[in-house]
Amino acid sequence: MSEDLLTQISRVINPSEPVPPGDPTYVECDKERGDTDVIQELGVEILRGEERTCQL
Repeated sequence: MSEDLLTQISRVINPSEPVPPGDPTYVECDKERGDTDVIQELGVEILRGEERTCQL
């Protein structure tokens, strides 16, 4: 992918802004996420890690 294309994409998408209700681009991911507490899992990984870590 060219850098120009990536720049154009990043200018259109704002990952900090939630998709509005009824938006056709919304993708339901509950099944894939499961019923695990993601915050708890990330916290454990950060606290118990022996090296620096980065979570998104």
